[in-house]
Amino acid sequence: MYYLDNAILLDGEILENSYCTPLYKNRDYWILYSGQVISQIGNSFFEIALPWYMYTLTGSKGLLGLTGFIDSLPMLAALFTGVFVERWNKKSTMMASDGVRSLAAIGIFLVAILSPQIRSGTLMGLYTLMFILSFAGTFFSPANTALLPLIIRDDQLKQAMGYSQSASAFSRLVGTFGGGGLLTLFGAPTLFLLNAVSFLISVFTLRFIRIQRTVQPASECNGKEHRFFAEWKEGVTIIFRNREILRNQVFALIANFVLGPLEIVMVAWVKGPMNGTAYDLGVINGCFAIGVLISGFFIRLLPKHIHPRFYVFGGSTMMGLCIVLMSLEPRLWYAVGLALVSSFALGIMNATVGAMFIEAIPVNLRARVGGASNALDRLAVPAGLALFGFLIIVIPLSWILIIIGVFVILSGLLFIPNLVTKTPAELGLLDMDS
Repeated sequence: MYYLDNAILLDGEILENSYCTPLYKNRDYWILYSGQVISQIGNSFFEIALPWYMYTLTGSKGLLGLTGFIDSLPMLAALFTGVFVERWNKKSTMMASDGVRSLAAIGIFLVAILSPQIRSGTLMGLYTLMFILSFAGTFFSPANTALLPLIIRDDQLKQAMGYSQSASAFSRLVGTFGGGGLLTLFGAPTLFLLNAVSFLISVFTLRFIRIQRTVQPASECNGKEHRFFAEWKEGVTIIFRNREILRNQVFALIANFVLGPLEIVMVAWVKGPMNGTAYDLGVINGCFAIGVLISGFFIRLLPKHIHPRFYVFGGSTMMGLCIVLMSLEPRLWYAVGLALVSSFALGIMNATVGAMFIEAIPVNLRARVGGASNALDRLAVPAGLALFGFLIIVIPLSWILIIIGVFVILSGLLFIPNLVTKTPAELGLLDMDS
């Protein structure tokens, strides 16, 4: 048990300081955690329903690629949203973001119900609402990054990262397995509506989180009034001046360039060469989530004397190889097994990189740097979707999977240098105990 000399007063009452309790007893963390599980399940419904809906009604690989491209474009706005979020109340920003996303999801549901046939006007309405939904999400992510350290201790960050990754994987597991079945039984509009409901639940749960730690904005700490561009530039500069963060950034840029389009490619792969159903797609995507879910708990058992970069290098190699092997045989259970192994490797890789990233950033700069980093991570996604959206039209899908797998393997080569050079801080990155 952890104690502080001073209790916290809220509305005149003495409350337990959840910021100073063990993570498993932290009320505010688990409220945040549970709300995000629900909203991520809804988002998984949406992610499986929208591309399947577009491809089923149009039969066009080109429109399938365009759907993914437009959905990814707002990621570029995350270059700047972190600076705004740093100035705003983090909880209110997250509530507003999910509120807007709920309204956009309701709009997509209404368009799908009122226009069962895809026409030019229907496409414009869907693409506009998709853009709004995705754009609102660019404010949520940096706010969540900045909020987490305000409700838990710094030494709990690595454990929280492991739990959060497992929660994300669990949400994707439920969303994709359940989404595939619901999509087959009730159709895409039902899943669009459930996505809207999940965002509303997230807004409701966020109301009950108590912020018990404040961090002075960096611009005030410096005694200067920074302009918007200066603050944004500072966040980006920190990324490029820190060698570890920069390496992670380049790695993510390459990986996202090829993994961003993978979901769209899998829709075409299942409906085309595999001759599968929406449920088959849900099973495969669900197995991608199972591997990540398992890795979230397994990571604390990994040897701590091994350099963290080794796990990133090994994870990328294993995942890339599985994607290459998937191209050899369009069978459901073959794809399921490879999805499990590759996603387990992805989970180990992501948890390691995520812990390294958060610990390298000063707490009062996490919204600014987190927002800029999140955008830089994803800058390659629209480019990747544009390229692979074209490639799925002109070359066989099996070659697309091979290209993706090879590039994932190559991205891990960035972590080969200095694998035997260890520091006490690096050796503790995978220690999830608190």
